[in-house]
Amino acid sequence: NPFSEHMTLSFSGTSENITVEITDMSGQRVEFKDNVDPSQSLYVGSELPRGVYLVKVGNTMYQQVIKVQKQWFWH
Repeated sequence: NPFSEHMTLSFSGTSENITVEITDMSGQRVEFKDNVDPSQSLYVGSELPRGVYLVKVGNTMYQQVIKVQKQWFWH
């Protein structure tokens, strides 16, 4: 799941607000969003340096972790 500028997260199947936590591979939190409206798309990762990250998305009904890689953006 590589990206270069930012990630766009979209949610379905829940009406309860979502929490998004991005950590680097050492487990350090590098970005956090709380009370995200699941009916809206969310843009994250734009301030992160290139590297590999874990994106944890969830609420009381649902939890998912995905591994992503931010790469250089070439014009």
